[in-house]
Amino acid sequence: MATNAVATVLQDYVSTYAPGGMDANEQRASQYGALELFKKQSSGPGSILTPEIQKAIDSTFNTSVKVPVINYKDVTIGNTRTCALQADGITTALVTLTASTYTFGFLGYPMQHYENYVSYQTATAKLIDAGLKKLAATLDTACVNFLETNKNQYFPAEMLLYYPVTGNAFRVPQASKNDLYNQIGSIMAQADYSMDADVLTNPLGMSLVRRLAAQGANNDINQTFQLLGYTWWVSNRVTNGAGVEHTLYLVAPGAVASAFRNSPDGKAKTRIHESKYWDLFPNAPYVGTALDVYYQADCADASAIQASGMTKFTQTKVESWQFAVDVFLLKYYNSAPTTSYSPIIKVEVLTA
Repeated sequence: MATNAVATVLQDYVSTYAPGGMDANEQRASQYGALELFKKQSSGPGSILTPEIQKAIDSTFNTSVKVPVINYKDVTIGNTRTCALQADGITTALVTLTASTYTFGFLGYPMQHYENYVSYQTATAKLIDAGLKKLAATLDTACVNFLETNKNQYFPAEMLLYYPVTGNAFRVPQASKNDLYNQIGSIMAQADYSMDADVLTNPLGMSLVRRLAAQGANNDINQTFQLLGYTWWVSNRVTNGAGVEHTLYLVAPGAVASAFRNSPDGKAKTRIHESKYWDLFPNAPYVGTALDVYYQADCADASAIQASGMTKFTQTKVESWQFAVDVFLLKYYNSAPTTSYSPIIKVEVLTA
């Protein structure tokens, strides 16, 4: 008599889901150097984000925040004492601070995981983590773009003695790059800024820094003296143009800042009812600030969400989250950027 044990053959074994296991490569954190540079300068000594400006940002939501400033004064120096009334005075202006709103969100069906190897808590945590990483990368990009938009535009003859300039960026030939950090210290001093600059670059730009750092006292030529005083920040959002090996932005101390704002409902943790309310996510990972959280729950027909697994869930719970924050990017005021130095200087090291 023939035997048949097909019905009891072991099926494929599915292990318990382990967060950070085989799928750890799918959602990697990046280097958010531009965002970190702005946050560092926001809290450092001499920050342009004064307590008064921070208070104004925290106290508003619909109205604009305006900061009074005084324009540069080219004082006239004479050589004669006189009884005449002097004419020189100041010129003032108002700088409007602009906020950009950033949001991300997702929804989830708890019962989608009733018969699933991945728990609902794990799936929700993964979605939050993915959103926070994307938000950090988006804010990092905004900071890089802000530096690019507000880079120095003033290059008098004495500045062109260092390197040629194209597109308001110093262009450093490949053959000259090993002396780069020696030269840019002088460039900062020429513009009357501190030589202790923050330097934002990309991963390729850090290869030069590591090479120079390795050329110490025991080498034929000691190059490490060039690196004194700088702080480096790395971002994958700093991109290179055609024919450029790597790009960097020199930022004078206290020249930029970032400020974050939550909604009045988020700060008040407003409750409509237990299935619809606002809250705050304090010190969110990767971005390092509080985010508004708007939560909703309702009943939904989830039977058509996937081919199998939820066909009978014509009536089930659905949850929705939205995370949000307003972001202000600040910089030193410059009343005449085409005829006066700005504290953000761009440098491009060429491939040839």
